[in-house]
Amino acid sequence: MRWLRGDRGNAAIEAGIIAPALIAFLSLVFLVGRLVLARAAVDEAARDAARQASISRDVGTARTQALNTGMSTLINNNLHCSNLSVDPDPDGDLAGQFAKPVGTLGQVHVTVTCVVSYADLGYPWLPGSKTIKSEFWSVIDWWRAR
Repeated sequence: MRWLRGDRGNAAIEAGIIAPALIAFLSLVFLVGRLVLARAAVDEAARDAARQASISRDVGTARTQALNTGMSTLINNNLHCSNLSVDPDPDGDLAGQFAKPVGTLGQVHVTVTCVVSYADLGYPWLPGSKTIKSEFWSVIDWWRAR
């Protein structure tokens, strides 16, 4: 009747059962955190790009400033997109907005799209990617010469 005497080995069995579930949960938390940070970085890039474009004096400079600012904001936030698009003129009306006379409302609309890949997370059971898109509008100064 020696075999009825103890609970030896139960801790190892419990750890073996709980450890995979705990690892899966922590992996999910890490993935969600990464997506939240990626979303915040794309929102910031769209906001910065629209603001830089709206303080430009002409359409060409606005396009260049929006592209450079959007990409540099994502680089500064350490977000590596497998496919990145910064579009300072998704409506096709950027030239029309800058052509409006002084004293009328003009605005810049910028769209930033980033495809975040799951491949670099190192989980073999997690293939694929997530497309994150953000838009922002910024008002062109009403009383400044354009």
